[in-house]
This record gives sequence, structure tokens and C-alpha cells, in this order.
Amino acid sequence: MATQGPQMDSCRVVYLTTYLSAVVLLASYSATLISFLTVRLVEVPFNNLEEFLIVGTHKLGTPEDSTVLTLFKVGTKQH
Repeated sequence: MATQGPQMDSCRVVYLTTYLSAVVLLASYSATLISFLTVRLVEVPFNNLEEFLIVGTHKLGTPEDSTVLTLFKVGTKQH
């Protein structure tokens, strides 16, 4: 009857260590690749609300009748 795997204890230790190292390296590589592919750095062409209004390439959404919307409607510019 043929058996699979190493028969001596020292060979088993080397075999197991190599196998576990390969699994850890593969998991690490996969995690790094997935995180690299999923994270995107988005650069917007403005840094504050004034630039946002000047550029005009994006839209601003606020919930209806919210405090933020009221501040934009009746707010005054303070220096």
C-alpha cells in the first residue's frame, strides 16, 4: 500500500513548515492584490466650498428641509 507524504518526523516538520509558509504567503499576496485593486484615490478639483461653486463640475446633495440646506439658503458670508 502506497502512502502519501513524508515518513520520517524531520521530513514531516520540513514539509509542514514549507506548506504553512506557502499558505501564509499566498494569503498575504492575495490580500495585498485585492486591496490594491479595490482602493481608488479620488482627486477633486476643489478644496473648499468657494472653489466648489466656481468649478461647477459636481453637484451638492442635501436632505430636503435639512439644517444644511437652510444654512445654504439664508447663510451669510462671514469674514
